Amino acid sequence: MKQKQLVIALGLTSSLGLVGCGGGSDGDSDNNAAATKTYSVKAIDGYLNGALVWLDVNGDFQNNPGEPTATSTAGGNASLDVTGIDNPEQYSVIVRAIKGKTIDEDTNKVVAADYVMSAPAGQTHVTPLSTLVHVELKRDTSTKTDAEKQADAEKKIADQLGIPEDDVLGDYIADDKDEAAVGAKALVTSGTLPTTAEELKDQSDTTDDGAGGDADTLLSDADTINTLIKTTIATKKSEAGEGGTADLSAIIVSQDGSVDEDTDNDGVADKDEDEGFVGNSNEWFDFDKDGTGDNEDTDDDGDGTLDEDDAMPYDKGETKDTDNDGIGDNADTDDDNDTHKDDADAFPTDGKEWLDTDGDKIGNNADTDDDGDDVIDGDDAFPLDKDESVDTDGDKVGNNADTDDDGDDVLDGEDAFPLDKDESIDTDKDGTGNNADTDDDGDNVLDGDDAFPLDKDESVDTDGDKIGNNADTDDDGDVVSDDDDLDPTDPDIGAPQTAALISFMQESTTLYVGNTDKENDKTTGALEEFTLANNIATITGKYSIGKDGTLTAKNSAQAASNVDTSFDRLILTDNGWEKSSENFELKIDGTQVQLYPSGQSSHNFQVQGSVKDLANLNIHDNAGELENIVKESGNYPAGAKAAIVSLLTLNEKYELKNDKVWFWHGSGNTDDDGQNATTLTEIISDQSAGETPVTTSIKGISLGHDIGVELVTGGVAYFYTMNWNNSTAMSDSGSGTTSQVSARVGSSTWTQATVNSEEILTINVPKSVQDTWGDKYRAGDTPIVSVYQSALYIGKYMAANSSESDNSALLMNATAKTALLGSVDIPLYKCSSKEREDSNLTLADLDSAIEWCGLAQAITSEMITGKNFNRVKGNGDTRDYTFNSNGTVKVTKNSDSNDTYTWNWTIAGNYVKLYNVDETDNSQWYWAITDIKDNGWAILTYENHQTTASDDTNFVALWASVVTNQDIGTPTACTITEKESGATYADFSSELAACTNKPSMTVDKVTSIYRISGSKETRAYVLNPNGNMLYFRNGVPREMTWEMNSDDIMVWKENGTIVDYLRVIKDLGSTSDVAFFAPEESEVWVSTLTDTEPFGNVQNCNTGDSDWDDAKDRPVAFTTYAAFQTSFDGCINSSVRTATFVDKELLDRTITFQTTDERLTFNPDYSGTLNDINETTGVIESTHSFTWSIHDADRGILKFVLTYSDDNNQSQSLNQYLAITSSNGIEFAIKGFWDHTAWETESDYTTGQGEIFSRTYSHPDAKSKIDGL
Repeated sequence: MKQKQLVIALGLTSSLGLVGCGGGSDGDSDNNAAATKTYSVKAIDGYLNGALVWLDVNGDFQNNPGEPTATSTAGGNASLDVTGIDNPEQYSVIVRAIKGKTIDEDTNKVVAADYVMSAPAGQTHVTPLSTLVHVELKRDTSTKTDAEKQADAEKKIADQLGIPEDDVLGDYIADDKDEAAVGAKALVTSGTLPTTAEELKDQSDTTDDGAGGDADTLLSDADTINTLIKTTIATKKSEAGEGGTADLSAIIVSQDGSVDEDTDNDGVADKDEDEGFVGNSNEWFDFDKDGTGDNEDTDDDGDGTLDEDDAMPYDKGETKDTDNDGIGDNADTDDDNDTHKDDADAFPTDGKEWLDTDGDKIGNNADTDDDGDDVIDGDDAFPLDKDESVDTDGDKVGNNADTDDDGDDVLDGEDAFPLDKDESIDTDKDGTGNNADTDDDGDNVLDGDDAFPLDKDESVDTDGDKIGNNADTDDDGDVVSDDDDLDPTDPDIGAPQTAALISFMQESTTLYVGNTDKENDKTTGALEEFTLANNIATITGKYSIGKDGTLTAKNSAQAASNVDTSFDRLILTDNGWEKSSENFELKIDGTQVQLYPSGQSSHNFQVQGSVKDLANLNIHDNAGELENIVKESGNYPAGAKAAIVSLLTLNEKYELKNDKVWFWHGSGNTDDDGQNATTLTEIISDQSAGETPVTTSIKGISLGHDIGVELVTGGVAYFYTMNWNNSTAMSDSGSGTTSQVSARVGSSTWTQATVNSEEILTINVPKSVQDTWGDKYRAGDTPIVSVYQSALYIGKYMAANSSESDNSALLMNATAKTALLGSVDIPLYKCSSKEREDSNLTLADLDSAIEWCGLAQAITSEMITGKNFNRVKGNGDTRDYTFNSNGTVKVTKNSDSNDTYTWNWTIAGNYVKLYNVDETDNSQWYWAITDIKDNGWAILTYENHQTTASDDTNFVALWASVVTNQDIGTPTACTITEKESGATYADFSSELAACTNKPSMTVDKVTSIYRISGSKETRAYVLNPNGNMLYFRNGVPREMTWEMNSDDIMVWKENGTIVDYLRVIKDLGSTSDVAFFAPEESEVWVSTLTDTEPFGNVQNCNTGDSDWDDAKDRPVAFTTYAAFQTSFDGCINSSVRTATFVDKELLDRTITFQTTDERLTFNPDYSGTLNDINETTGVIESTHSFTWSIHDADRGILKFVLTYSDDNNQSQSLNQYLAITSSNGIEFAIKGFWDHTAWETESDYTTGQGEIFSRTYSHPDAKSKIDGL
């Protein structure tokens, strides 16, 4: 994922339409409207047509404003619009049957009375029986789950009616559950059901069942009716006799609770009908006693308002019911049911409004400026206070009244940034506060590099004496005045000690200088031996340094430069450019020491320096250029001495490296570029390409990786950081291409002159440019370019009497050299740079990779026959390869003799080939040695895995590993009893004491190890020899200490409390089996710990990653979640799977992951935050909240969802999916996929598409804590 793209996406300013979530809708939707989501339910006594139905979102049984509401149609069907409600199944449904309006399809008559029903959450059939279940469930105060409570309620109702439990809920009409239907009908005709939602709520509530409160009359009355129905049905069945069919349709219960008749079959018991209407199936009541039945009467209550206009046609004191709660507005104290009493409601008949703060007759909910202060509510911190609108610090005191607006405890009058809580001071008055400013004092030195970040006149304090170097007369604190100091910033180099240097050389006679080189990621060491005779020290030996410090003399071919066969360096002499001798001489000339190429004494330097007694000093800290191949522990012995020397030019000098100039032609075609310039004239440009030119239009020369200079006629030099990434991209119109641009970072001058008959071009590179480029630039203040043998080469100019600090060296005596070599520890070179998986790879690709990595030694049959090689996988599993003389190789998994298989082997050129040939497996595997140390081989392998097994995956890959020649051994003679509880230290130490041949547990350098638990959690440990350690639990660091006790058992402590005892019981090379005892849990277990290196050996798997279009802030091409799954599966098939995101295990407490520009925090309550981080300053620039869940438990894929409003106030959301491809417990290589609703207007976008990316994350404090350990 490209830099900041998530946050860029959050701030999109395009006019994007809001696209809603789909689901459940049968209708079509146009492209500009949100998709509608519906929830289908049924209202049943008989099927009720014309009943009011609503989803009880807030659980108060009332039909509140905003709750999904509908009127049922034929068949009792109702469709609720639940757009924006994620899970409507979690809410109950309420149905209100309305007297005189709702039709019961059993009789095709309007219902004779109001009644209200409900159903538990998730039930879509609302019936009288579901109402009883719901009320029972709500009144159950036990600790049972809702599912258990509902099951109890169903059983209770079923027992009352004498019907199966499965008949209680559901559509008893469609399912022909006649007995359930009779019971439901009786609850209605008897008047048992509540008549209002308020009454139903009261019956469901147990809080006021005490004295004077509402008792559960509904349930007790229903019990009576249900029992009556059960008895009546039993009687009917008895009367029908065995084999007969009982007629249950005529059963009807009157409102006095007795079984009655319904002579006219109008659904009303005879005894409940008004006089004169029994036998009249069209009438049963005459509410106003005017002699006309209610069904015929157009004004049932005789209040002068026609029924069709009367919301309360059976109440002459009411005509309106604004909120449809069954209570007329005259009696209702809250007409619109918005929970605000009418006498306190500015809009008593508008359920969406109740306040009108500014009295403009527009309710606050609709009003965009409630207090009328001309500040929109969304921008107003005090939308109900016309005198305030801003509250910068969120302290509930508006800025007009607040004396400290940003709450940073600095009064506004003293605060340079009164509205920024993170800033109060601006030292350099540049408008950027000191906390965000990377250069507080404006001296062009970043604060992190500035010893005096608030003093523009100082930035460096070499000796740490709190006096800046500009004012300090002794910068390095070596008691030698800067004016007299050879190197005023190096305390080891003071006033010239030439006499002491000469004496040291003469008494030592043999001197040694070491250096290191890194080529193709491989570190090598070399040593040169100088022997003094007649006051001239010449090179008498050149050696390569072995991994254990042994020396191997170089032959002439090895000693020659490996850069070019023609020369290593050119020096300018009176005769022009000459090849420099590869050897140098040190000459004692009276009171001076000089250095020059052998036979070229005119190109001489004065050697300056001081002699240092190294006895008892740390070898690593005093190893000169060899420090990066020396162990951190160990001291020099007595007699070890060295001279720390540097060079001083006695006159002007010019040198060219064997480094041809890389020439950018600026033609727009990079194929023209290369080391092909032959004259100085052709690299000069007539005019500049500009401040931010198209990269391929710059005519210039390279000064390092992606940096260079443009030389313009007239002597002006412009310096650029070149942008070659995505050198072409889609144009804004979507067609054609637009080249990327580079950035000019500074300017200076260049000159050209003839010196000793050679044309030399000199470039002045400003310090500001060098600082900008950092480690990319190493050509010095004044690089030069000149012609040699019709080619341009780059080099450097050295002014007379200038110190060549980059040519300082450590000149050791024999005692120091021997001690240093004894401390050398060069790690095995594992050529990981050439690893890749590609089905098109062939053995020739291994040949090519080995040519780059280097072949340490060809493998012969003598090297492997009869021997065993052990390999440790990334997850700690082991493989042993035993090569038999008969051409077979036995592979043993995890030292388990019962888990083996056999392949074949043969020598194939410089490699060993392992292979299998049978009907199902035709795989081949070649090993090549890239490095050797002791019994270990670093190997680069070519594996062509081809099998017909259905549960396997074929692949072809180059990958690197390490194998160790060791005996396969026998199971360790150590029995540790694992216990989850009840273990004691005495038992643990006793079993360890009985173990034989336990490995040692020395920590002589900073050591990092990790393990993956059975639940795929990570644990990492970083131990320092000084007794400090860090414990990383799922990537989160905690500080602890370690020590060895008298039982030779390691003890880990946190804040002085013992956390674990542990002991290595088996050393497997890069892994170890370790026994643990946790005293707090009384637990003993054995785990495998694997060696690791923090921040370096966890690599991303970039398979399938998308390219990013910076100009359009979107992927170049959208891809799918399915493609992400495939890419991820490929990553874990071609590498060792480590940790996974596991719900409530890996994320059982807050965890934070950070990369260069973002921080992700996951909380155990499934909430989280995304922080956008400024890459330069590290400051958090914005924060966004999200929710997360485990999306795919099998793959360990975590999903988080982030919603926000864009600049057009349109709701947007993005979904991001993350999975771990590799981890060492400190770093986590994560592969991800994200989609974004803002992309839905892109012409090539399909819903659900997005970008695949790979990034490495770690805890924000991980590196600093390790560095400070």
